Amino acid sequence: MTGPVDAITMCGTPEQLGLAWGTINAARIREHFAAFLERSTDRGVDEAELLTRCSRAVGLAEELAPHWRVESHAAAEAAGVPADLYFAYHLAKYRDLVFWDVECTSYAATGSATRTGAAAFHKSRDNTTREQAGYTKHQELTGDAVHAFVSIGDTSDTGVMMMVNDAGLCASADTGAPDPNPFHQGLMNPWGLRYLAEYADDCHQALAILQEWVDERIYAGSGRATNWMLADAAGNVLRVVNFSDHLEPELIDDGFLLNYERTGLREFMGDRTGVLCPAALREASRLPSVSMQSTISSLTVDINPARPELSVAWVSLGQPARAPYVPVSLLAETTPRALVDGSLYTLASERETPVECLCQAEAEFVEMADDAITRAGTLLDRGDRPAAAAGVEAMSAACTAKAVEVLTAGR
Repeated sequence: MTGPVDAITMCGTPEQLGLAWGTINAARIREHFAAFLERSTDRGVDEAELLTRCSRAVGLAEELAPHWRVESHAAAEAAGVPADLYFAYHLAKYRDLVFWDVECTSYAATGSATRTGAAAFHKSRDNTTREQAGYTKHQELTGDAVHAFVSIGDTSDTGVMMMVNDAGLCASADTGAPDPNPFHQGLMNPWGLRYLAEYADDCHQALAILQEWVDERIYAGSGRATNWMLADAAGNVLRVVNFSDHLEPELIDDGFLLNYERTGLREFMGDRTGVLCPAALREASRLPSVSMQSTISSLTVDINPARPELSVAWVSLGQPARAPYVPVSLLAETTPRALVDGSLYTLASERETPVECLCQAEAEFVEMADDAITRAGTLLDRGDRPAAAAGVEAMSAACTAKAVEVLTAGR
């Protein structure tokens, strides 16, 4: 028997991580993979043609981050789908952004706009309804060192839709204005985000990577530009409009930036300038113009500027007006099952729990997270990282159990 707070190990080699992912999410992998192949065939792209069209993206992934393919192949084997086609599915499934009419919503604040002066970050994802997963990932690579990160994405692939890494860098990638010169050949946003999660320390490094991806034609692009939103532990907030052939960056260290105008959002942020904090950013995500039927997951990050690895990621799987935010730590080497296998998302989607109940639970979660992070800092100072990780893992498990209880009571 398994339960919603069973610990799923998200620390290990690419093979181990892929095996765990493919085993836990096998049913959704098979379902979404089959639907993708059927849709491709209906458009005249058979399996051989799909592999041909993805060949450049596969080559770039092999060059930049060969562990992505290793992890994908392990997941495919566990789920019982063809490995090469499943990796092509990873690389090709987000090519149809031009047909998606609803933008995601990202915003961040820093400096005098926030209560503490530290940056705070938020992303709400709007997309096709699919089970969502949130998790911490620690990768053990031979001859390479990458950041641990917290991410949210679909249960059927390992692409990154929003993230924070243990250097304190947060990032999201949203669809933007029409791109008059799309390139189409290369890597899409989920893999740009994952690369930033693994290799970038701050907004400046991230911007340099994005520029390199444009210059070297690594960024695939589509019929729509990408709107990047980033924030870091140094207090920078960066918005980048990424066309296939150039970038339009805006970097601030004071104030707030929005990736997309939503009714009442700018006014909400402006009215709270000086006292903005992660709780306020979560509250903003529940504005009717932000929490929509198309909103399937959200991430708010409480960045710790002094000790970035003690930053807290607040994960909401589902529409924020119906789904609680659960705190997840970058120190954690395990993640509660309900966050990984999509079951918390499903539960939130099936219930109409009053927002007041969600906020009441989250107030308890804030106290639990603050206590756990304080203890973790003390343990890290003593050199006891395993105990620090165990403490934050127990906190996330307890909060997840409470979230399930609240959602179940709201049926």
